[in-house]
Amino acid sequence: MSSPHSQIPFDLAPRKSPTFESYITSGCNAAVVTHLKNWEQWPSPIMLLIGEQGSGKTHLGTAFASLDEDVVFIDEVDKQDEVELFGQMNRALNGEVKALLLAAQTAPQTWSIQLPDLFSRLSNTAIIELAEPDDALLELIVRDLFSLQGREVSQSVVTYIVARSERTVGALQDLVYKLESRAQTAKADMSRAFVAKHIQLLGAPDDI
Repeated sequence: MSSPHSQIPFDLAPRKSPTFESYITSGCNAAVVTHLKNWEQWPSPIMLLIGEQGSGKTHLGTAFASLDEDVVFIDEVDKQDEVELFGQMNRALNGEVKALLLAAQTAPQTWSIQLPDLFSRLSNTAIIELAEPDDALLELIVRDLFSLQGREVSQSVVTYIVARSERTVGALQDLVYKLESRAQTAKADMSRAFVAKHIQLLGAPDDI
């Protein structure tokens, strides 16, 4: 456990604006980004984006909403008021909204939808899905997370972290933040040996 007299690093890393340019892409998600950018070519004005927590749905949806003043993004759509959601979908189908992007973690069949008409409409809505991140994407994310802290790391460090972390963006964010906090406190380089030592220590639940 950290000493009570240890310096506690502050998280002063800048946050990136949610644009398409700042969204990290690789082969597993590039097609989704392209599809959202080309919303005028959608066969229907409504699209449902699904992906696990931390996959970047909110980032992409915010970027999408900035493309035109008459496109709309609704996040966590499975938690929205059903009557209002049905009305918003009607407005899109009637041309009052140019394009409507909905986002959720899972497909509508797994939600607790009470309105039969809403369930039917959502069940017939086209879906694009953010695939599970591949190694190439995870490595880019690790580098980016350290870069936001003002630190460049070696390929061996990146590879080591990706191989030993849960394969989610949230898990990587948590691990990189803890490693960076420890490195700042110890005034240490982010070497592979440092990372290996502290990833092992972080396995103890009372360590942080």
